[in-house]
Amino acid sequence: MNGAASFTRYYSVINDLLGGDYYLDINTFVNNQTTVNPLANQNNIADPNKLLKVGDVVYDDYNINVNREEAWGQAEKSFEKADIFLSGTVNNTSFMRVGNMVSGLFPTSGGDSKTLEFMNYGIKGGITYKLDKHNYLTLNAAYMTKPPLPNYSFESASTRNDIVPNLGSNQVMTGDLTYQVRYGWLRGRVSYYYSVINNQVWERSYWDDVLATYVNYTMTNLDQVNQGVEIGLEATIARHWAITGTLSDGTYLYSNRPDATITADNTAQVLAQDRVIYIQNYHVGGTPETAGTIGLRYSADNYKWYAGIYLNYFANNYVTIDPDRRAAENLTTFIAADPEVSHVLNQELLPDAYTLNFRAGDRFKLKNGHTLGVNLMLNNLTNNEFKVAGYEQLRYVTSNVYEFPNKYAYSMGLTFMVSLSYLFN
Repeated sequence: MNGAASFTRYYSVINDLLGGDYYLDINTFVNNQTTVNPLANQNNIADPNKLLKVGDVVYDDYNINVNREEAWGQAEKSFEKADIFLSGTVNNTSFMRVGNMVSGLFPTSGGDSKTLEFMNYGIKGGITYKLDKHNYLTLNAAYMTKPPLPNYSFESASTRNDIVPNLGSNQVMTGDLTYQVRYGWLRGRVSYYYSVINNQVWERSYWDDVLATYVNYTMTNLDQVNQGVEIGLEATIARHWAITGTLSDGTYLYSNRPDATITADNTAQVLAQDRVIYIQNYHVGGTPETAGTIGLRYSADNYKWYAGIYLNYFANNYVTIDPDRRAAENLTTFIAADPEVSHVLNQELLPDAYTLNFRAGDRFKLKNGHTLGVNLMLNNLTNNEFKVAGYEQLRYVTSNVYEFPNKYAYSMGLTFMVSLSYLFN
């Protein structure tokens, strides 16, 4: 059995007044709501129009308090031809938001929120069957539930205590089948995995140019399926020489139509709720679904020094989508023949890419009996520049679908690293 508790404070502090004498603590993005609510522009109605100095807390100040208790157990048994295990867990997670300021726009932002409590459980089992002393088959399976992340459980944790609607625990079903081979000259494994993750919460915040404020976008009841094959091997092809290789090839897809809730930080009005998002069979994105490495390594006797060169390959790398572009409400201004429709709905696939790396190392025996180790790593020898990841911007206007193009992260060029180690033998 075990338990844990955390009490985390989130707040912003003024570091520099940029030549000013003070900062007036008001919300300048309220959009003239003070005519209806005179306190709407106050960040903290307990201390209105406060003149802040360097070091003072500004904008937001809140705590997230989390408690977790867990009981778990595992049983193992070995036989002549097989090893098996079975484990289980039951846990309870509770958390709450505590607002240390009371916003004039969100009067319920101060004090304790409702305590959210989630009882979860999980079970996992596996068997390894020994075909012979060199070949093994392993089968693992698990089912578990997990609580949502505390910061994803509030519509805007930085501004209010309001809870995301339709909140619940994730359900995870996963399994894998692996074949392993172990010889003196060859070691390898081939695995197939399949995972279903249901009822997730997805939350992002972004600046909206039309509303002139931060917008909070939350999807609930989000399901996805991950499956694929992984291969790894190392083979000695001659004295001192070895080939290594790895390959991962999978698909990571959203598998349903989740619901979205949209709120803004400059209004208490909910902009959208229970909006259906049509992202079924879109790729989760953000990482290559296919990646492989093949390398050739030379190792001296007793592995005193080594050198190797490695070719890496990346493919099927999709950008992360903007869910709201796949909502019916944002497609009503188009007709099927509009060329903008494909731009709005299609998910960009980044170009395939490769890198060539070199690694080497040596060990030197010193007169005092100690050992000095030197390792060198050179990455991207061909100095390739390519897109390693990308995402569709969440800010989006139907009147000009090209106004906010996709954003990308690019690879670094040629880099190197040298490390030294000193061993006291």
